[in-house]
Amino acid sequence: MTALLGCATPERDPPLTEDLAFTWALEAYVYNYPLVYFGRYRALLMLQGDPGKRQKSTWGKWMHKTAPVTPDVVGAPQTDTLYSSLWLDVSAEPMVIDIPNIAPRYWSIQFSDLMGTT
Repeated sequence: MTALLGCATPERDPPLTEDLAFTWALEAYVYNYPLVYFGRYRALLMLQGDPGKRQKSTWGKWMHKTAPVTPDVVGAPQTDTLYSSLWLDVSAEPMVIDIPNIAPRYWSIQFSDLMGTT
């Protein structure tokens, strides 16, 4: 084997130990948890429907709650609020969302992917 002067040799991977395997498994779990969590949540809403309305979600169709969320709803970020949700698949093409004018009321919209980033 010929070595080139001035070139660094590639570092070798550390030997696989139980501690290193545990660290890698923990990192994989933390990284993939949002995909699994939101994938299961989406499947629940599309297969069983919204627990409050018993209406199934479909791709590209708004789901509007007609009653405010109460503290009994697990995971709701804010109570006494009306929520709408929309599952979009933008892998093939962009989507245009039309929001009607509801002035003077306050509203906000959040877009998230399954990794929880916006």
